[in-house]
Amino acid sequence: EPAFSRNNIVGSLNNGIVIRTGACGIYDSNRIAGNSGWGVVIEDESEPVLVKNVFSDNGCGGIHAKDNAKGHVKENEFLDNHGPQVLVTNG
Repeated sequence: EPAFSRNNIVGSLNNGIVIRTGACGIYDSNRIAGNSGWGVVIEDESEPVLVKNVFSDNGCGGIHAKDNAKGHVKENEFLDNHGPQVLVTNG
C-alpha cells in the first residue's frame, strides 16, 4: 500500500491525483493546488485514505469520488476550489 506524505502537487494541466482500479494508499499532509482539473479523482472501487491534505484553487473542485469509489476522507482543508469541494457520483 503506497503512502504519499508532505508533497506539493501543483499546476497539473489535468487532475492532481487519480486513484483508480481498486487502488488503496494513504495520502497524508499533501498540498494539492492549482491543478486544471480536480485535486483528486477516486474511481473504480478504489479505497484511499486522505488525511490532513490541503486542496486549493483546483479548476474543477477538490475531490471527485465516482464509479463505486470508497475511501476515508478526514481532517482535510478545502479552499477556493472552482467547483464543488467534494463531489460524489456513481456511474
